[in-house]
Amino acid sequence: QTCALPISAYLKLVLHLSIAHVGGYLAINILGSFAGAFLNGWMADTFGRRKTFMIIACCQAIAVAVYTLAPIDLTATLILGFVLGTLQSGTAAGTAAYIAELFPTRIRGSAQGLCGNAGRALGAVMPTMVGILGSNMKLGAAMGLCACSTYFLVVVAAFLLPETRGRDLRSVTAAHPIHPEPEETTRSLETS
Repeated sequence: QTCALPISAYLKLVLHLSIAHVGGYLAINILGSFAGAFLNGWMADTFGRRKTFMIIACCQAIAVAVYTLAPIDLTATLILGFVLGTLQSGTAAGTAAYIAELFPTRIRGSAQGLCGNAGRALGAVMPTMVGILGSNMKLGAAMGLCACSTYFLVVVAAFLLPETRGRDLRSVTAAHPIHPEPEETTRSLETS
């Protein structure tokens, strides 16, 4: 995701594409995003949530490194644009479902919102970092460095969090319930 915003600048300023061509390349990237949701769903069901995030993040790092650092031609850039779109969406598509599986029902919505927005906040910092780093190094190198650093964080987070594939969400319970279940309250009133 960190690559999505500055990619148009990269295509225009580094590869010297016309505005029309930049739009076409971005359209291919967006088309790849449609495939990413399906890729994540299949991989998460086949390999598990954690492995899926780790595999996709590692593939993203490789694809971004080649896209931004290697001397590739425009055809390869176009093809890699589709791959990057697929991988970007592959991460995003599974994030909300995975986060929902980590928390008990009572706090699931709040926890999912907090975690999701914390990730967006970090992602929002990256285009600024690309700009700051881009003033001292090539734009492609700055983009690659920022993107790969976030993919590293994805791998670390996936490694540290539990696997949730096949988990029954009703089995996710809080150590200390925030509010008693309504039927527990009713039962305690009836016995009094």
